[in-house]
Amino acid sequence: MRPGEIQSTVDEGLPEARLRFKNALVSLLERLPVQGGRRVSCAKLLRAMEYGSAKSSLSRYLHGKNVPSKRFVEAFYKTVGNLTATPLPVSLEELLALRTSAEATDRRRREPRQAALARTLEEFKQQLLGPTADKTRSVALPVPHDAGDRQGNGFAEPPTPQAAIEAIQLVEQGQDGQAVTLLSRLSEHLDPHEVAQCVAHFRRRHHDDLADTLIQIYGRDHREDQGRQVIRLSMTLREHQLQKDADILLTMLT
Repeated sequence: MRPGEIQSTVDEGLPEARLRFKNALVSLLERLPVQGGRRVSCAKLLRAMEYGSAKSSLSRYLHGKNVPSKRFVEAFYKTVGNLTATPLPVSLEELLALRTSAEATDRRRREPRQAALARTLEEFKQQLLGPTADKTRSVALPVPHDAGDRQGNGFAEPPTPQAAIEAIQLVEQGQDGQAVTLLSRLSEHLDPHEVAQCVAHFRRRHHDDLADTLIQIYGRDHREDQGRQVIRLSMTLREHQLQKDADILLTMLT
C-alpha cells in the first residue's frame, strides 16, 4: 500500500472526529519523500518506526477503521518528520488532540472504560479529600451554581478569560500555530476553573478543535502531584455539563 492509494477510500459512515484524524494521518503520509520516482513505502516507514509488523494495522488507521495508540501516533509523527524536509501540515499537539477526539468515538475502547473511569474519579476524589476524610461518606460531584450564588454579585458565570477569545480570533485569522502556543500558555497559567471556562466557551462557539487541543495539552502538562489538577479540571468540566470532556481528561491518567 502506498500513500496515493488512500485517496480512493470511501469515508461514508465515519464519525466526523474519526474522519478528521484519518485525514490528518493521510496528509502526513503524503509528505513522505519520493525516491527513485516512487514515494517512500509504508513498509519502510513502519520499519523506521520499529513497527515493522504493523502494516495491516496502519492500513486500518489510514482508512479510519481503528484508532492507534498515542505511542504509535508519536512515533508516526516523529518518523515522518525525520524522513521529509518539507513542513508538516499539523503539529504533534494538534494530531494528538485529533486522536483523542477520534478515540472518543470508538465504542470498543469507550464502553469497557466507563466503569474504570468511575473508579478512577472516586479514587482521586478521596486523595483530594485527604487521609482524614470520612471514607464511608459518599461525596457528590459539584453541581452548577445557581444564578446569584456568588456572594450576591449577580453573575451566574464569571467572564470568559480574554485569552480564550484571542485564541478564537487567531484561528479565524488562519494563525493556527499561534493559537496552539496560546493554549499552551493557558494550560500553564490558568487554574482549573478558568481552563474549564475556556473549554466551555470554545464548545459554545463551535471551536471544538480548540477545546480538544486545550484538554490534550492540560492533561499532558499536569500529571504531577498524582494528577490532582487534572481531576480538579475534570470535576469542574462536569459543572459545565461537559461530561465527555471530563471523561477524556481522566483517560490521560489511566
